[in-house]
Amino acid sequence: GLGYADGLLCDEAHDVPDKLMSACTVELPGRELPRRRPRSIAGWNAWAAERLAQLKRETVGAAHEDARHRRRRLLDALDHLTNADSTWQWDATPPDTIRFEPTRPRALAPLLFRGISKVVYLSATATPATLDVLGIGHDQRTIVTLGSQFPVEQRPVYAVATCRVDYRWTAQDQGYWLDRIDSIIEGRLDRKGIIHTVS
Repeated sequence: GLGYADGLLCDEAHDVPDKLMSACTVELPGRELPRRRPRSIAGWNAWAAERLAQLKRETVGAAHEDARHRRRRLLDALDHLTNADSTWQWDATPPDTIRFEPTRPRALAPLLFRGISKVVYLSATATPATLDVLGIGHDQRTIVTLGSQFPVEQRPVYAVATCRVDYRWTAQDQGYWLDRIDSIIEGRLDRKGIIHTVS
């Protein structure tokens, strides 16, 4: 939609694969789904193409703006679904929606690059594997690693064993975690600091 560009700059490039897959995800509400649901992606492709053609044949009057917007989104979703390949997965989500998601960013990369020959990825945490996932070959890239402007002695890293911090953690684990953070802050009230809340 932005037209031709000489170059593309991607900041926080470690997020590119996930953002690309998320942007290409298709959700269809139950009211739009067929009664007999296909069992393969090829079946969904065929159904989406047929439904898309049917909707395009229908005449649309001076509908409300919200209705026109919903129709446009549905047409876009169906069009996108017609191009889904065998690497896509789908699942039902409450209350009655089916979500189709790509699983291979490399197949979507042309949507991002759109023929742009000069792409710069910036990230503090991206690795060559990030470029591999996007299908950018070794002969297509130059990796430049820059050192930190902060001296190592001013940025030590300490691992403090406290509790499990993942999807299995309990309310008790969270209590331990918060107590540990409080104990670290308590001895440093004379200075400023940052808590990275994403962690």
